[in-house]
Amino acid sequence: MADDMRNQTAKFLRLLQPPVCLFTFAFCLLPFSSATADENFRDPTRPPAALYAADGGAEADTGPVLQSIRVSQGRHVAVISGETVRVGSHYGEARVVKIRESEVVLKTGNSLQTLKLFPDVEKRPANNKRSKR
Repeated sequence: MADDMRNQTAKFLRLLQPPVCLFTFAFCLLPFSSATADENFRDPTRPPAALYAADGGAEADTGPVLQSIRVSQGRHVAVISGETVRVGSHYGEARVVKIRESEVVLKTGNSLQTLKLFPDVEKRPANNKRSKR
């Protein structure tokens, strides 16, 4: 009698496995369903808008922003506020004078403007003192 009950329980559990697996799989996909339905994906690496907002809540006019620099096989290309520029080309009224690894120099008339890729980062020499362990 006990063996018969165990056999019936085992059969029931085997019949139950596929629907439980399917339910578990569908439940795991649930968090991704809202992400795929959303047409306006937010860039997770973009800094918060509050960093660029002025005290009044309106965006501050910061001028041109250096977004990226690409140096390959002697060619220097930069992206300034979404516009791709090369040495000698123009960005608005300014002419691109130099493109270095982390900055671009623009010349307007007699004035030079340096756009830095990482304006808040200050380069300092590394401390090469090794500690004894």
